[in-house]
Amino acid sequence: MSRYVVVGDSQAEGVLMSGALPALLGEDLVGSYDHRGWGSARLLSDGAIGTALGRAASAGAKLLIFSGGNDNNVLATPEAFERYKETLLDIVRAIARKSAAADVPLSVVWFGPVFALEPSNARQHPDTARAMASVLRSSAVQRAVAEVPGARVSLRFVDSQPLTRDLARVENVHLTATNYRKYAERALSAAESGGGLLELLLLGAAGYGAWRLWRMR
Repeated sequence: MSRYVVVGDSQAEGVLMSGALPALLGEDLVGSYDHRGWGSARLLSDGAIGTALGRAASAGAKLLIFSGGNDNNVLATPEAFERYKETLLDIVRAIARKSAAADVPLSVVWFGPVFALEPSNARQHPDTARAMASVLRSSAVQRAVAEVPGARVSLRFVDSQPLTRDLARVENVHLTATNYRKYAERALSAAESGGGLLELLLLGAAGYGAWRLWRMR
């Protein structure tokens, strides 16, 4: 099993409960950074993403990002979506820069917002998940990484809506301890399931040959 670093919002806090990912991973969980109430932009601007990337790079660990639950109104207008797209691509660029600076490949699995029954979040979370998927699975991500010479990045977006649809509590978006264990198990399974074509393409100037050497280790 891989080693892992986790960063994100209150859903990261939830899967980092002692009975969830820490119990599943033990010493293979080498970094944990949870920030309740933070959106994706703040996770980047306040340094949480950078700290987690540094730890992942130094430990040879896979980074799990849990964010999006606090990213509101991202599809309210075309302009709002364009701003959100740039926020997400700024995080991708930060990942690419860390890979290049540390001269290591970085593997990232990004989990979107959970399924929610609380009315405002029930409206917002599906929109945010759609926006995230449209950006993080697009050629814009490939271009953002390709702009950084030497970057080697494996990035996958995982929609947490189907992972948590049967786990959401009626009163809010947060799960019970038992259900966070189930979410952690499902997230870990998704993270371990391997990549796809998108991973192959996320390269800077290092090129396809370097990617093949990394995957053959």
